[in-house]
Amino acid sequence: MPRSNDTIALIATPLGEGGIGVVQVSGPQALEMAGKLFRSRRATSASGGLLPEIDLTKAQSGSLFYGTIHDSEGLIDEVLVSIWRANGGPTGGGLVEINCHGGIMAVQKTLEAFLKMGARKGKWKELLDGVAPVQEGLDLIQREALLLLPRAKTRLSVKMLLSQYQSAPGGLSHEVRKLGEEAKRIKEKLMGCDTPGVASAFHLLLSSLTALVNSSPFGLALVNPLKVTIAGAPNVGKSTLFNALLREDRVLVHHEPGTTRDYIIEFISIEGMPLELIDTAGLREAEGVEGVGVEWARALHQEADKVILMLDASRHITQEEEGLIGTLDTSKVVPVLNKIDLVGSRCPPEADALQLFSIPPCEVSALSGKGLDGLRRMLVKEFLPEIERGPHRPIVFTQRQKGLLEEALSVARGLPRDIIDCFTASEVCQKLDQLEKLLLGVLKE
Repeated sequence: MPRSNDTIALIATPLGEGGIGVVQVSGPQALEMAGKLFRSRRATSASGGLLPEIDLTKAQSGSLFYGTIHDSEGLIDEVLVSIWRANGGPTGGGLVEINCHGGIMAVQKTLEAFLKMGARKGKWKELLDGVAPVQEGLDLIQREALLLLPRAKTRLSVKMLLSQYQSAPGGLSHEVRKLGEEAKRIKEKLMGCDTPGVASAFHLLLSSLTALVNSSPFGLALVNPLKVTIAGAPNVGKSTLFNALLREDRVLVHHEPGTTRDYIIEFISIEGMPLELIDTAGLREAEGVEGVGVEWARALHQEADKVILMLDASRHITQEEEGLIGTLDTSKVVPVLNKIDLVGSRCPPEADALQLFSIPPCEVSALSGKGLDGLRRMLVKEFLPEIERGPHRPIVFTQRQKGLLEEALSVARGLPRDIIDCFTASEVCQKLDQLEKLLLGVLKE
């Protein structure tokens, strides 16, 4: 547990993807330390002179400033700084968030600058443990977002979770609370036999709940990355593709079949969506160590959310490959024709087995990189509309939230399209009571 006079600093976002990273500093010395390291980019006044330097120790809680972070050696990074004064932020003490833009080194050096000033390197749980006792208004959705933030794999995941945690208008907490209040308002109208406009209010409830439930695949995939395996016969280029998608040589590539005998797991980010990419052994009849790897591969393909099925474009599909296709769930297969650099525009005729898939095969050269951008987008195709809409809106991101909201949606679907009399209204009020309780359950334990 942090001591009462303790100031802690930590990195609150995932490293490795580049772009924005957040350093959080919490405790009695947080604002003073930040004030010594931060220099604002001063704007010009109407008279032409520079406005005075910002003093973070005197700034209002919730303020946001643009400037630079410096240590004794000079400039570290260009940053955005958010501050909360004691009792004005989520931890109850002073809290500073530094949004760095310069990648891993800038984030690390910013953290080190605070540590040199006397801050202690903290853990995320220490920050979270201080939240509930001092901010009683923090609801369960916000706590879930806080708990998940350290595990977030991409910037898009972080932005979505921060948006839900901050509970600004348009966030999930705000939307659920608003729907609960609307259900209560409709019930009060019905209890007074005031029925005009109720039908349209029912429609709005149903539409809003449907939108929330429909956001869950996107939100869940942001915090629980989809598992994507690479399947295929030996020597079709699976490990080459794995390395190409990672943009590094993570796996040994060799022309001899059966080189990959274990499975390798890495995380990748495509359009901000985190994916767990798994390279597996080539599927063929094998014995010994390779045979064990093949069995592991078959099990992984069954468990995966998506399977990249690799085929060699320079030759016809073999009987063994047709048998492999028959063992896969075709609804989650992304077929890929590799080695198109060897055949130009004259790929061998597609086998009947390829007609089983709902999407045409992606034509790529894992070696040269040709066609890989199209494959990447295909892997997150169903999320592209959600990605374009952005993360700053109501998004369901846990199974608990999804389950309760699905129950609420089921109740809303049972509401009548119109209210005929007060007797009917009393029955409807019972459903609205149930709906209100379910929405309250999303917010509270």
